[in-house]
Amino acid sequence: MLASGAAAWAWLRPAPRPPAVPVVRFSLSFENGFQPTDFRGSPIALAPDGSRIVYAGTDSLGTRWLFSRGFARVEPALIPGTAGAGQPFFSPDGQSIGFWQDGRLRKLSLSGGAVVTICEVPSVEGATWGVGDEIVFAASGPLYRVSAAGGKPEVFAAPDTAGGQAYRWPEFLPDGRTVLLTLVDGSGPHLAVLQGGRVRALGQTGMSPHYVDGGFILFAQTDGTLFAAPFDPRRGRFTGPPGPVVEGVRIGQLAVAKLGASRTGSLVFITGSTAPRELVLVDRAGHAQTLPAPLERYRAPRFSPDGRRIAVAIEHGAGGIFSADIWVYELGARNLSRLTFDSVNMFPEWARDGRQVAFVRQLGAITREGLFRIAADGSGVAETLLVRPYPVWEVQFTPDGRTMLFRENHPQTHRDIWITPVDSPRAARPLLRTPFEERGIGLSPDGRWLVYVSNETGADEIYIRQLREGSARWRVSTRGGTEARWGRVGRELFFRKGDTVYAVTTQLAAEVRLGAPRALFTGKYQAAVLGQSGQNVLYDVSPDGGRFLMVREQNSGNGEQLTVVLNWFDQVRRRGTAAAP
Repeated sequence: MLASGAAAWAWLRPAPRPPAVPVVRFSLSFENGFQPTDFRGSPIALAPDGSRIVYAGTDSLGTRWLFSRGFARVEPALIPGTAGAGQPFFSPDGQSIGFWQDGRLRKLSLSGGAVVTICEVPSVEGATWGVGDEIVFAASGPLYRVSAAGGKPEVFAAPDTAGGQAYRWPEFLPDGRTVLLTLVDGSGPHLAVLQGGRVRALGQTGMSPHYVDGGFILFAQTDGTLFAAPFDPRRGRFTGPPGPVVEGVRIGQLAVAKLGASRTGSLVFITGSTAPRELVLVDRAGHAQTLPAPLERYRAPRFSPDGRRIAVAIEHGAGGIFSADIWVYELGARNLSRLTFDSVNMFPEWARDGRQVAFVRQLGAITREGLFRIAADGSGVAETLLVRPYPVWEVQFTPDGRTMLFRENHPQTHRDIWITPVDSPRAARPLLRTPFEERGIGLSPDGRWLVYVSNETGADEIYIRQLREGSARWRVSTRGGTEARWGRVGRELFFRKGDTVYAVTTQLAAEVRLGAPRALFTGKYQAAVLGQSGQNVLYDVSPDGGRFLMVREQNSGNGEQLTVVLNWFDQVRRRGTAAAP
């Protein structure tokens, strides 16, 4: 809700005159199955003049697109060419947008035309477009700059990554040279400014800073309260204390507020925190049974080989720093035990003997991942399996436990599948490395067949192939599919398309025979979204193939809402309280 005017602006003097333009607040609602989303950053960008928003949203089939919506129009317009895109940002004139898509920073004119690649970058934690036609973006810790016309990025500012620092969510000030940013370290997020080639902390905790014409910085705190403080852009310092503006802004991963702000002072934001989630068992007919596990922010559960335990990541956060850990839920005893206690630990996978759980760990405050494993009973400490120069997101083991497959995100070839002996990770070699996206990997129970997702046709489809190099491949899905899982004995494959789970019978012998996909059930459960960095399989199949382990958000049938506040800062500027010129 909006904070009280007297409490929010008591620090602003003299008393206000009637604003030239009234403050307007309203909500934009979206139908079920269509929600603004972004895995890492903010999904929302507001034009510099506050006239329209661009946001990342998923359609009813689970594909993420960018959408444009002016406040005078009822329906949003899908922006062609933006499948899988995220983290939109406007050009200074508001006529073009930049965004991240498929391992590349790209741009597009809103009046029409082709998508243009600016540069390649595996992941992005915010980008900003300056009046000098230069783009500054954050990636895995440092800030980079590149011409909006395209080129090779160069490091603009490098944090102390060894000490756990990272720079994120940059925004140009009006001079086109000075950059506001969020500095993240072990103590939480802080506001900082890059000026004269040097990053300087502003002495204020907070995240996602935005500059408003007239001399104010808008920023969020870890509890979701939005503040504004008078700011001198020339000197790069605050000139007065902050005051609250809005409460209840959603805070996401990597210390980011889910909001957009215009230079004119209009706001758009997603309210509230992420809804709690429950673990659900669903039979082949779609009948759901909620497990008696506590409500948590679950992600990517996995059955143990004997079906008696579930390994799952639970997301949490404190002080604005996103984190996650691996837990094991005992189905019989109905208790939840924690395996990891630090960093960001996600996407568990069981060893075939059920004694260990492997997982992806984010290393430090930057977005660099490694593979680790730990005893499933919680004894001992996590053991490093693999650390690569680029992010690693998935792992699978052969039945003998000697070989593992993993998926790596490479800046040139994007998502690729690699294979390596477990005891010789430096011997890793690519199994599938193409210009396309290969992900969502799964090994058959006998370890001879690999199922994966590829977008080589221009859409996500499911394929299988033998594990040996140079194998032929067979397409399983016919009209799109993601998140494939094997049945216990390898005679059946399951995959998802939108909210529906499909089954395909398989005969894998000298001659491969695949049945037609048949729909099993439909439901609103946690699903991978095209364009997210993870793209892992977010559900599992029981060892007998009769039940599906899903994650469901409470009130998951309700569409998301965006709250819009127009002209809020007009009355502030009319009070004559802007920073000194």
